[in-house]
Amino acid sequence: MLDGSLPGDRGFDPFNFASDASALQWYRDSELRHARIAMLAAVGWPLAELFHKGIASNFGLESALTEADKVPSVLNGGLGMTSPLFWVGAICATAALEFISTKSQNSTGDYGFDPLGLGGKTDKQKFFMNEAEIFNGRLAMLAITGFAIQEFFTNTAVIDQTPIFFKPFADVVSQLLESGATSTSV
Repeated sequence: MLDGSLPGDRGFDPFNFASDASALQWYRDSELRHARIAMLAAVGWPLAELFHKGIASNFGLESALTEADKVPSVLNGGLGMTSPLFWVGAICATAALEFISTKSQNSTGDYGFDPLGLGGKTDKQKFFMNEAEIFNGRLAMLAITGFAIQEFFTNTAVIDQTPIFFKPFADVVSQLLESGATSTSV
């Protein structure tokens, strides 16, 4: 079934998931949904570690970050600290999208939402954008898995492990200068 006609198809199917057209469609739909969630999570994870405490304290709420200011995840036992209202909202939003998806006769993942017109006008442009979405989604799924595993083994927040990406550059340089990391002995 993998003939290169689907965006992101490179013919790799060692477990024969694409045994027939309906199986391929179901797996592609699942991959696209997980990819979109992972792309949101890959951005939301470090943003939560950076800004959650400040936002929560401004509203008089407790921080949902775990010890060492890590985002609640499956591997650090923090999901139990997440509000049940969040889970109810997430399930309702998912159910609404599922309802829209089942009523729509469009192609997989097309909810008709493209207010900025980024999806492309020609078939070639649409294929390119769909392929970019699936490739970036696959990368995001790996990133989120990496975040969870990295925090589990190091017991520190992602933003503290790679500060060069999350602190102003001047702060990173001054930290390096203070630590003597840039000095060399002759």
